[in-house]
Amino acid sequence: MSKRKKKAWSRGTADSNSSPLLTPEQAAEYLSVSTRTLANWRCIGSPNIPWLKVGRCVRYRLSDLDTYLMGHTYNLVVSP
Repeated sequence: MSKRKKKAWSRGTADSNSSPLLTPEQAAEYLSVSTRTLANWRCIGSPNIPWLKVGRCVRYRLSDLDTYLMGHTYNLVVSP
């Protein structure tokens, strides 16, 4: 009987898919919202923050959260 070596799994190149995965608790803290708010957003689909299911666990990519924050950044300019 031959023994097969297991292939080493790697995340590949540094792209958006290799961004660290955060739990809903970590993502909520990062966004300064509650975990319940994140759950509601997932349910209604708005705002559209991508999330993953890993088994039964929900995860958020840090890069997706940063993209969301950058898209919702405003600079109020007051004219004299």
